[in-house]
Amino acid sequence: MPLPEPAYRLEFVGNSITSGEGAIGAVCEEDWVAPFFSAVNHYARMTADALQAEWRIVSQSGWGLLSSWDNDPRRRVMDHYDTVCGLAAGPHNEALGAQQPYRFDSWKADAVILNLGTNDDGAMGNPPWTDPETGRTFAQRPTPEHLAELEQAAVDALKKVRARNPDAWIVWAFGMLGEGRMGRTARAATV
Repeated sequence: MPLPEPAYRLEFVGNSITSGEGAIGAVCEEDWVAPFFSAVNHYARMTADALQAEWRIVSQSGWGLLSSWDNDPRRRVMDHYDTVCGLAAGPHNEALGAQQPYRFDSWKADAVILNLGTNDDGAMGNPPWTDPETGRTFAQRPTPEHLAELEQAAVDALKKVRARNPDAWIVWAFGMLGEGRMGRTARAATV
């Protein structure tokens, strides 16, 4: 049966907050495990339901703009934004269509809601990550140089989203789980 035309089409891009981590399970449970993820009781689903919208998600728990929560620079959400199921690897997933270029014109979003930066903020307080192949280390820190790099990554993400979704509203949602450094920095800059 054909589905009714939605009032809106919303795309959500983010990390564990967008993936619905912690949306189910006992309140005391804080493990990062798949059984605690849900598309039922989290902000993307609730927003889409409230607006009678069809919705899609591009997200990966623990990943950020420049690195993951543990400073691994190979774990950046926007590096996979242009591919269908970009994080689903292996021949079986590829046979099902993963890793193919996503055709943004086939499903035009009315709004793209990004919720990225929380893991980058967390990485700033975590130990450096060492690449097992090269021995090089990477660590985000709240220095002017790293903050400028993070700001540029955010600008690049917005440019990428705008290029793929020329007519969509773009909303950056940050701070759902606390302000973090970026919230304090942004507020201090506007005073």
